[in-house]
Amino acid sequence: MKTEIENNLQSSAEENASLQVKIRQQSESIRMLQEQLDAAEMQIKAARGEEEVLRQEVHHRVKNNLQIISSILSLYTGNIADPNIEAVLKNTHSRVATISLIHKQLYDSSSLAEIDMQEYVNSQIKDILSIYPIRSPKIVLKLELEPVVLDVDRAIHCALLINELVVNSIWHAFRGRERGVLQISLAEKANDKLRLLVADDGIGLPVEIDLSQTKSIGLRMAYNFILRLQGELALSRDNGTSYQIDFPKHNF
Repeated sequence: MKTEIENNLQSSAEENASLQVKIRQQSESIRMLQEQLDAAEMQIKAARGEEEVLRQEVHHRVKNNLQIISSILSLYTGNIADPNIEAVLKNTHSRVATISLIHKQLYDSSSLAEIDMQEYVNSQIKDILSIYPIRSPKIVLKLELEPVVLDVDRAIHCALLINELVVNSIWHAFRGRERGVLQISLAEKANDKLRLLVADDGIGLPVEIDLSQTKSIGLRMAYNFILRLQGELALSRDNGTSYQIDFPKHNF
């Protein structure tokens, strides 16, 4: 007959064997789960890649369509004798070009959600001045742009705001003058805020004009973009016109 020690040893061996079987089973389960996770991760990466390609294609097509519209507006502008109609077409052209440039930068960039405003505004101002070739030789341009990055929505509102203020200066600030200075700056301030400055040394904005009440479509649009940016406007009419807008870098 087996002794008690032998019985205990046999029982321990059986328990150990049973434990080893459970460990192998758990290891196999973990391996299979890891394979499933790896496969799921690959599917997610593939889906993200397809999504990025699709989004890039959307930006590319939007950019191309807007460029076609810009070309049509440019052709019409060149054949208009009425200066009032010409002004409307040119202003529309600059707005379309502003949005088109956003989509171009998104298509060319590795990021589909953010805009490098330093690069963008440099290109934007060149495009705006090219739309107004008769007036732009009068302008001495001063750009002071820090490397600011904005999400797409805020970038569009900021870009359209810059467009309206710059175009207003081009049309009105330097009448009767041979030369004028146009300054545009964008800088980061404290508390995650940005400061946009668009200023000229022109004839100055008339004192009776209130941006929130004006009949000027461009300035009224500019005021609405300031509101969308949740910005605070400091307007100066001394020695020209200066629009200083402080606004949060992110929505809140």
